[in-house]
Amino acid sequence: MVVKHPKEWSHGGYHEIIEPQQRYRIISRDILKRLLDIDDDLSKVYSGWVQAAVDERIPRQPGWTESVAVGCKDFVKKVKKLLGGKACGRRAHEVGKAGSYALKEPLSAYNDVFEGKMGLLRSENKLIWDIHLVKCP
Repeated sequence: MVVKHPKEWSHGGYHEIIEPQQRYRIISRDILKRLLDIDDDLSKVYSGWVQAAVDERIPRQPGWTESVAVGCKDFVKKVKKLLGGKACGRRAHEVGKAGSYALKEPLSAYNDVFEGKMGLLRSENKLIWDIHLVKCP
């Protein structure tokens, strides 16, 4: 576990939902409220959900935490297209209930090459990236 509470993770959406910036927002709070069917204060409701999950110690859900995008197949395909080369090697996988998809890298991407060889990262384990750089078509 990297953090005990999402407020400790600066790269997630927690802070933008709880304490929204006035400018340069990434999350549309009005649309999020509509999608979640929330009539009350979004920050208060979301904070309560997160705290309840932390208190119950709900296990990490790989479909959400290991994915670039989660949603219907059309949404995931659109995100992949918008990412362009950054989505190279990733594909839409059906996850959870029928009709729910996630954009993620195949699990075999590293396991096929490094099976049994993955140890702690040390200086002798590093690659020189400018030599081993592979460009996607």
